[in-house]
Amino acid sequence: MKAIHAKLYTKETYVMQDIIGELESEYGGKITWKTFSIWYADSDAVLRKYGVFLFLMDGVFRFRDYEHVPRILGYEIKNKNREPFVPFNGSFAMDDIRSVMTVTKKAAIRSIETGRRLTRQAGMLSRIFRDTVLAVNTDDKQYFFQFPDKEFRKLAGK
Repeated sequence: MKAIHAKLYTKETYVMQDIIGELESEYGGKITWKTFSIWYADSDAVLRKYGVFLFLMDGVFRFRDYEHVPRILGYEIKNKNREPFVPFNGSFAMDDIRSVMTVTKKAAIRSIETGRRLTRQAGMLSRIFRDTVLAVNTDDKQYFFQFPDKEFRKLAGK
């Protein structure tokens, strides 16, 4: 059993190293920080339920999604009605960040649907009892990521 886990871990590690290598050669720089956001949305009404890979390179936060194949116990779930995968990437400069707030996921979705920017953080009770996301505000756009935010806030200086 241990050998199987070691094999899977090694295989996943190589896949991640390959992805990082491809991104570094594509953008011509070194990735200095990376994480995976399990949910993503932005003020242009883009929503990615399975999240994006977010990384920092040369003062620019870049993100890219990858096709998610639903699986149960390692077996792919076939779905004829599944929409075709459309690749998505984006970026924003670290210097363009005006503020970083914690908001509820429900408020983020409502913001996307109505086209209104969120301007207030979620209250303490909402943060404890509801699903929260990180709202990153730039002059022209609002981005929503779902991941632990302490390290990101430290990097962004907010």
